[in-house]
Amino acid sequence: FKQIETSSLSSSPPILLLYGGRRTGKTSSLKYLPRKVDSTLLPLLVDLQGCAITQQLSTFVREFCRLLRQSASDNFGLRIAPPNDEELEKDPLPALQNWLRDIENLKPHKRFLLCIDEYERLDDVIEETGSRAPLNFFRSFMQNNPRWILLFSGSHTIDELQSYWIDALIGTQSIRMTYLKREEAIDLIRKPVPDFPDIYSDETVDRILYWTNRQPYLIQLLATVLVEVLNQRPNPRKQRPTPEDIDDIVPKVLERGSTYFNEFWRRSMTAEQQQILTQLMLDGNLDGVPKSQIRRLIREKEVLRQTDGEHRFQVPLIETYCREQVG
Repeated sequence: FKQIETSSLSSSPPILLLYGGRRTGKTSSLKYLPRKVDSTLLPLLVDLQGCAITQQLSTFVREFCRLLRQSASDNFGLRIAPPNDEELEKDPLPALQNWLRDIENLKPHKRFLLCIDEYERLDDVIEETGSRAPLNFFRSFMQNNPRWILLFSGSHTIDELQSYWIDALIGTQSIRMTYLKREEAIDLIRKPVPDFPDIYSDETVDRILYWTNRQPYLIQLLATVLVEVLNQRPNPRKQRPTPEDIDDIVPKVLERGSTYFNEFWRRSMTAEQQQILTQLMLDGNLDGVPKSQIRRLIREKEVLRQTDGEHRFQVPLIETYCREQVG
């Protein structure tokens, strides 16, 4: 939050990229931004996951404006009139530009942080419309309107996308969402809600940390499945889970979280990265794999780690799922 605030309020704010694996808390963080940054900065969130992707650029811009208006209303009680529909239908991007400038007049002493979540979906817009104009628009508008700062949020870095992203967004400042710190992860396990009973031994907590490597969504997923299993036993309030219980529920966790794991394998990993991981699982080594690709999987993707000269998965739950995919 502090890094986003400092960059946004600087004299020459860059375009920001908040990135990290799926379900690491990016969207949740964006929703909390209005409560966490200086009052001179107004974060407005548009989640492209819920934005219509069609061949009609006017349809996309109309939905984009609706989501931005909703964010302004929910977080700041700011009522923004929709853009002129006739102008929008005739020439969508100039209409959007004029509309964003009108918003400035509503809060003359504020800066606006435009947060575009699931930004990778702009690729779909470009593909459907056959034009890079939307991406070029955001870059140009932010450069020429200093009271607007652009923050992209997603699971990919710019250089993992089509080459035109690199040209359009040179100088982007990246901010990575990563795993929780150990004490944060333990707090999430032991106190997911107020007055949660003290059911975990230190050994059981360590086993949860082992399987999840402190990934927040996976901690919550595993703990949810665990509590459901405990509640099916006699006298559930007297149950204290053991490390063996954690190991036993792994298949249920993989089944319950199938959407997450499937997205990891099929969307977060490129075909080349899938091949690298498959080689590691089948051959036990990464011989012949370019070091640059290995570094990306370690540092940027946070999928692998290197210990004593050997490469391993960072998250055993993810490794177990991937091994099932490659047979």
